[in-house]
Amino acid sequence: MPRKIYTLPFHSILIAIYLVLSLYGLNIDQIKIEVVLRALLIVPLLAAIVWMLFRVILKNWQRSAVITTLMLVLFFSYGHVYHFLETHPILGLEIGRHRVLVVFYLLLAGLCIWVTWKKLVNLKGATQLLNLVSVVLIIFPLFQIVSFTIQQNSAQRAFVNSPATDDSEQLVSSQNAPDVYYIVLDGYSRADVLAERFDFDNSKFLEELTEVGFYVVTCSQSNYTQTPLSMASSLNINYLDALEGVNLEAGDEAILYPYLIYNQVRLNFEQLGYIVVAFETSYYWLNLEDVDHYYSAAGRAVSSGEARLPVNGFEAMLIRESAGLLLTDFLSFLPSQMTPDMDYPNRLHAEQVLYSFEKLADIPLEVPGPKFVYAHIVAPHSPIVFGPEGEWVVLPVGLDDAGWRKAHTDEIQYVNTRALEVIRELIGTSAREPVIILQADHGAMISDQQNHAEILNAYYLPGLIETGLYPTITPVNSFRLIFNNYFGGTYPLLEDTTYMSYYDQPFEFKIMENNCP
Repeated sequence: MPRKIYTLPFHSILIAIYLVLSLYGLNIDQIKIEVVLRALLIVPLLAAIVWMLFRVILKNWQRSAVITTLMLVLFFSYGHVYHFLETHPILGLEIGRHRVLVVFYLLLAGLCIWVTWKKLVNLKGATQLLNLVSVVLIIFPLFQIVSFTIQQNSAQRAFVNSPATDDSEQLVSSQNAPDVYYIVLDGYSRADVLAERFDFDNSKFLEELTEVGFYVVTCSQSNYTQTPLSMASSLNINYLDALEGVNLEAGDEAILYPYLIYNQVRLNFEQLGYIVVAFETSYYWLNLEDVDHYYSAAGRAVSSGEARLPVNGFEAMLIRESAGLLLTDFLSFLPSQMTPDMDYPNRLHAEQVLYSFEKLADIPLEVPGPKFVYAHIVAPHSPIVFGPEGEWVVLPVGLDDAGWRKAHTDEIQYVNTRALEVIRELIGTSAREPVIILQADHGAMISDQQNHAEILNAYYLPGLIETGLYPTITPVNSFRLIFNNYFGGTYPLLEDTTYMSYYDQPFEFKIMENNCP
């Protein structure tokens, strides 16, 4: 009688695939599928090798597969358990240490092998059960991935089929049209919030901006409290419910991704004959890769003379959440070039921030005008990677609230220094004084989402006697004002409103009052 499919021990391979896909599913809105493909090949391949090695020892495919599956679960749970115990002592004992946890896991692995080898009799039943469990488990991330892909495709179709606005046809560019720089410092809070909640005096930075010629908005708030929502509104000079083709009932911020890439501000400047320049960010859905000039830090060394094993950000995360985390301790005697860079995502983030500041200063002389430059710099937003002098920092796991606030303001000091350097360079080397918007997409999250709408917001608008700026202007009106003052636009300024929402329900809004002192 031929062996039935449900008795074939394929669960080890499916579990290996599931472990990769589940981590991707948790970060699907931050990671492109391309960076996951190598792990999807390597992890199941390693599982198959382990399976075959046990088969050589045990002389039985089903028993070997059961042990392999158990070893996979133990291996990929190690990092999660370690990080949890590192910050959650049990009965007052700090057991979140490798020297404790490794012993426990080795004993548990030995017990699993012994029970499977010596005590498991019904191999057919165990195989059927594990096959069923592996199939059910893998359905969840696959459903999540497929749903996300369908939603993105639907959003793209809705965006393509949405009627274009006629406002851009009213805009006119002159011979002396200024370059326009839109510099977004992610997660940068307003001065009064930094003083009240962070015990940090940011007045010196704001005074220096004022001395350069900026109008610093004293009571500005973001229009939304999440980056995709806030930037979709700012870059499309409207509130989300007014954007053609956007169905807020869909309930997923992915519907906004096309509006972030092919936004109204970009389209306006392209129609005006501007060269469009954009910088890479940590979020793929914010990257305008198809513009005239796209600047990416990809391929640069993390630091001079350093060449670690070529793991990407997703693979580094996969290692940190598994027993691969042991590499940081047990393989520390090896040369750094022979070990994975466990801080890779944060180090890459630091490189992107540094690269953006460095390259921005070169743009006036490197790219001919007129040009629109969009640089979304993910700082001082987490992960915090810089000290006040720009030194590389790694925050300890479980850092308390006071420590995090101090680290956050330390990074703000460095961001301030770099931002001022860039601004002075842009103004000093441009053929004509540029228009500069220095703005945050939202403030720093402190204890809850209601506490980070207050933002840094400053404008450099040369040549205007009456700017139209006022103390409570919000980002939705930033480019309306720019287009009206410099390009003959007739955009009416909208009411400045802040819509607060939570990450799990991004389009369930509550209006947040501006309680600026």
